[in-house]
Amino acid sequence: MAKQVPGESARVIAVFYPVNSLMHQVSHWAVRYPACDFTLSFAQSLHEIRSVLRRTAVTIVDATEDPARAMAAFAQAIAALEAECVAVYTEAMHEGLELFVRVRGAPLLLGPMSDAPWEEQLEKMLQSAARIHLEGFLAQRYTKANGGIPQAWLRKHRLQTSLTTRLLKFFPERR
Repeated sequence: MAKQVPGESARVIAVFYPVNSLMHQVSHWAVRYPACDFTLSFAQSLHEIRSVLRRTAVTIVDATEDPARAMAAFAQAIAALEAECVAVYTEAMHEGLELFVRVRGAPLLLGPMSDAPWEEQLEKMLQSAARIHLEGFLAQRYTKANGGIPQAWLRKHRLQTSLTTRLLKFFPERR
């Protein structure tokens, strides 16, 4: 079973554009993870996608039927969450999808899969969400204890920093 994750938003799992097999898998997850709220989203606009992501800690985007729309939702999810809390699921490979996902550090899940790998992946994502939530809370608490002004947890900054670090490994002459 999944560990309890601190904070209300840390237990919400959003699934964008699920096809039948992923919806079936999500229904199995919902039984096994009663402490988590699963949200199915078929958002069409960026505003709708961002609205769903504001309440979410873990996101799975299904790229099986419409990879372009899925890649747009995935890009928004990566900007809003950490890469280890976002995954892309697909039952068919699409041109450029694997590179687009893996370069950003997120897993690409090829389905349909058996229950054990799905459960393992979801558990990793929930643990990452819990760790990120806890680190953000501790960082905020630490700045208050030092008399400083508490600052928002800047996930986007961490993502940009990590991407820059990764790119510098491949292009050391840019330093």
